[in-house]
Amino acid sequence: MARFITMIHQKRKYLIQGLQALLCSTLFLSTAKSQVVSTDFGQNKLQYEQKKWFRYESTNFQISYAEADKQMAQYVLPVIELDYIELSRLFEHQLKKRIEIIVHSDYSDYLQSNIGLKQYRVNQGGTTKIITPKIQVYFNGSHANLRKQIRKGLAEVLLGKILVGTNIQEMVQNSVLMNLPQWFVKGAIAHAAEDWSTEMDNKLRDVLLSGQYENFVELAEKEPLLAGQSLFHFVTQEHSKSTVSNLLYLTRINRSVENGFLYVFGKTYYQVVGADWFNYYSKRYNTDNKQRRFPNKGQVDLSIPKKALVKNFKMSPNGKHIAYTEHNQGVRKVIVYDVETEVQTVLYKQGERDYSGDYESNYPLIAWTKTSDKVIIIHEKRDKVKIRYQPIDKKLVKDRVIEGVERITNFDVLSSSTLVFVGIQDGHSDLYRYSGGAPKAITNDFWDEKDLAIITLRGQKGIVFSSNRTTPSINSMRFTNELPPSNFDLYFYNLETKSKQLIQLTRTPLANETHPIAMGKGDHFTYLSDENGFYNRYVAAIDTVLLRRERVLILEDGRQLTVALDSIYSHLPVDSTYVRPVYTLTGVGHANTDYSRNILEHDGSSNKILDLIYRDGAYQVFMRDAKPARAMETVKKTVYRRLLEKMNGWSKGEKSTEAFKKSTKMPKKNTNSVFLPKELDLEEPTPITNDTTPPVDTGKIDIDNYEFQSEFEDVKEPSVETEEDQNVRPTVLIEDGENIRATENNKKKVKKVLSDPETKVVAWNETHANKYKSLFKVDKITFQMDNTPFYNGMDMYLGGYYQFQPLSFALKTGFVDVFENFYLELGLRVPFDFNGMEYFVNVENKKGLIDQRYSFYRRGRILNYVVIDTVTNTSIEVRGRTVKHLLQTELKYPLTKFQSIRGTLSLQLDKVAILAEELNSLQVPTYYENRLGFRLEYVFDNTMELHLNARKGTKFKGYLDLYKPFSVETEDAFKVGFEGGLTTAIGFDARHYLTFDDKTIFAFRLAAASSFGQEKILYSLGGVENWMFPTTSTSVSLPDASNYGLQTLGANMRGFNNNARNGSSYALGNVEMRMPIIDYMSRNPPRNAMLRSLQLVAFMDIGTAWQGASPFSTSNPLNTTVIDNNGPGSISPVKVTVNYFRRPILFGYGFGIRTVLLGHYFRLDYAWGVETGQVQDPILYLSIGSDF
Repeated sequence: MARFITMIHQKRKYLIQGLQALLCSTLFLSTAKSQVVSTDFGQNKLQYEQKKWFRYESTNFQISYAEADKQMAQYVLPVIELDYIELSRLFEHQLKKRIEIIVHSDYSDYLQSNIGLKQYRVNQGGTTKIITPKIQVYFNGSHANLRKQIRKGLAEVLLGKILVGTNIQEMVQNSVLMNLPQWFVKGAIAHAAEDWSTEMDNKLRDVLLSGQYENFVELAEKEPLLAGQSLFHFVTQEHSKSTVSNLLYLTRINRSVENGFLYVFGKTYYQVVGADWFNYYSKRYNTDNKQRRFPNKGQVDLSIPKKALVKNFKMSPNGKHIAYTEHNQGVRKVIVYDVETEVQTVLYKQGERDYSGDYESNYPLIAWTKTSDKVIIIHEKRDKVKIRYQPIDKKLVKDRVIEGVERITNFDVLSSSTLVFVGIQDGHSDLYRYSGGAPKAITNDFWDEKDLAIITLRGQKGIVFSSNRTTPSINSMRFTNELPPSNFDLYFYNLETKSKQLIQLTRTPLANETHPIAMGKGDHFTYLSDENGFYNRYVAAIDTVLLRRERVLILEDGRQLTVALDSIYSHLPVDSTYVRPVYTLTGVGHANTDYSRNILEHDGSSNKILDLIYRDGAYQVFMRDAKPARAMETVKKTVYRRLLEKMNGWSKGEKSTEAFKKSTKMPKKNTNSVFLPKELDLEEPTPITNDTTPPVDTGKIDIDNYEFQSEFEDVKEPSVETEEDQNVRPTVLIEDGENIRATENNKKKVKKVLSDPETKVVAWNETHANKYKSLFKVDKITFQMDNTPFYNGMDMYLGGYYQFQPLSFALKTGFVDVFENFYLELGLRVPFDFNGMEYFVNVENKKGLIDQRYSFYRRGRILNYVVIDTVTNTSIEVRGRTVKHLLQTELKYPLTKFQSIRGTLSLQLDKVAILAEELNSLQVPTYYENRLGFRLEYVFDNTMELHLNARKGTKFKGYLDLYKPFSVETEDAFKVGFEGGLTTAIGFDARHYLTFDDKTIFAFRLAAASSFGQEKILYSLGGVENWMFPTTSTSVSLPDASNYGLQTLGANMRGFNNNARNGSSYALGNVEMRMPIIDYMSRNPPRNAMLRSLQLVAFMDIGTAWQGASPFSTSNPLNTTVIDNNGPGSISPVKVTVNYFRRPILFGYGFGIRTVLLGHYFRLDYAWGVETGQVQDPILYLSIGSDF
């Protein structure tokens, strides 16, 4: 390096020529960053708004919430304390520390949280994660869903502690011995969150009847959550809830699912899942499906990807188009289907491919304009709710922002300029009216609103909406420690009168009514209900029905008192009594379908109806004529529905559907009126003739005649009385007093959260709520052996070969705050030969939209040098202490979850001081080298880790490096000089991971880089990164140090030693197949970590490095070899240059083994290289850390 020569010569006439490059790569990004295998990619979280957080401390929890979400936190507190007691009994385990609960306003805010953002590291060995239990919950418009999230989070924390342990000894023991199957873990968590549901029942029914899987083992492998939850539901029904607790406890104690089943049931695991479970559900679903129907015509031929979720089906008012949304692994589309031409057109597209499953699925929402030429699309972008009126001819239109709501969950069109929607704001969902500008709230209470539709009933236009409110009125009720019902009924809000008194259209305490729409012409409306255990369509109209009968007491003094029919009043001075009926407006109707699968959604025009059904593992869409008058004669309830009614006390005298009777004194309606449940004492509809009735559903097997083979008795099903409900109210006792009143005796009330006598009363105490302050806790402790060139390691080039990082002791500790916005890392690394030390401090601030990272690094090491006297041309060997300081600032601006722009500014100060061990070395001055660096990167990363050393997705990084050397003079006066020119490097690294079964991985990598300027970067090709016993090839000469300033490794190039090729540019390709052989040999994962992580790898590498414009140039130093006699003690003036031709491109192939040993992940590769058409001798590589 000429500058180095000049400076030293002016001082003492000495030249330091390095026989060895600086040994250790830095722990942080060097000034000019190379692109090593372990380079950092990473995903992002986008925080668009900063909130003022508070923290509430209760008996078992620390609840963090934003100022605007205080009401939601007040709901979460008593609910989570109650559920914690219940689930700790189920799992028979309690936590010693408080659990962190983070409450988010909605799903968008949840996605912005940095909690759980993973950081990929090549070497993860020796790391102990200090687990702080955290549960994140958000409000999606349903408090029932919020509670389900709470229970799921509690189950994950409790089960996690059981599996991992509560102290270091248990953590080590369980991590080695306990490796439970996914179906058991996911099933236990899902069962704790929710035992079963109509949706799960429908899904399992379809799986079993469609014949997708032959047995439970196959189902558990492909759909572990469904299999596990169904098994725990089976155990609960056929045995008891305590049996579930026993199974969990004995599995934990014996660290084996097989032993747990054997001890609890006296049968093997395969006997239970292979016979008991299968026969139970076989009989159950054969019983359910008898005489059920399914559409036999009108299917719409839509092209729907296998893994896609489709929803929001909307038919245009003129019936010519169908619009719907498609969600395919994070990519969201609005698609319009032309009914006549059968052509599908993508009208709108948003999102990126996301394999994590943690992505937006609510948006976009769609509806047609009245003119059928535009689709109204409501979506969210950068935390703003936006609306666009998109013409179906795909003309470009602009979005408008809807202010005043955090999220919209459903909407309908009132007029050309007005919408009504269900919006979430301040922790509750309400009805809004929107005509541009700020939305106007129609409701403002704690109750949940769900689906809605604009429907005209009895000549009055209004909103039919689904809600869990308990009274038909609009009020400003707030949370009062009373759990809102989990079921939803339909209500009618009159838009013309704007009365706060609603009309309750359905009364089904254990069923849900959703998706109301207008059907046909007239006053009919239709909706979906799971009252019989399937979501079927019901058709109804508003009518006057008998609500109840009550007794009127006329006292002797002339006063009147109204009491229930069964009230006791013999002790009162009663003159006379009479009974009078009480009428109310409600919806009455009938079941319009009786399908064997749930209707997921429906929509219609004036004469058509559209159904979305999931059957035989695929979505099916049917469009048929609307026939509101068609009624199902009998609608039989499913086994699960009858079980649900029995569990909730709906036995004789109590029904799941509130019955109404029509007064005989009321004017008679026409005979074509339709009615609600069959228990209603109303006029029967006229039998419908000449109507196309869907045939009985037989699936792929004859449900009526087919029975699963079984050697067990039939499942016992609860009986449900068919007698008509007499609306008997509890006995009411009339009490004497100053104010005569009736008091109810044994009246059933909605159970309050805090009414459990075994539960300690948990009430909100304002003194326990404080402003949040950043609280740091230990996140992890790492003690490992390591030789990874962290953060794109780079060495100074002093004319020697690239030196690999020596195997070292590494100790690191990380500290993190509750929200994981701030991270502090301290690290120390010492080589096994105890030559030197390196330490660092790393501070990250990920709060806000721009992520910041600040680093300080210091390394000290003693290395060997050759000192050359340029006057006498003699040289001596000396030792020198090298010290490197690095200050670095990195800013990251996330564009999306997977894309980011990053900028890094660094200051690197290097010093070489020759140790004064003899007279000549005493005269050598200290050498300083300083650099300013800047890197600009574009990064894309949507990969998801499947298991150790296996992932799927794509990574890409394109970068531009700039660096500038400078000097600092302090002897006479402070002076900064920028000698030398600007050096530039550009490059990219692209990786793609492909899998067909989430086991075997095909990994592809293509990387290239080129440097320009006075001091270029020397890329040394050959070997693998983290090579524990590296060797270097001397067949390719090294370039003169005056043209290069930095040096790095180009890997992986197996089949060759290091320095098989070198130059200022390189290109490299890698292909690997990684196969976890144990997963194919055994269905149960082994307990031994070495066997569990064992992979067989086959690979091919191809690459080259070159100087100049092309690797094929005849002047390329690859084709020249310089021979001289230089060495310690003498300098030869004679150099011989030998020219010969070699093909620049190298090719290598081989196989390898990957596994965990001593807590570290090791790679063993055996490879053959091919150079200039000749196969080289094989080379064995042993390295530490995972593959690219």
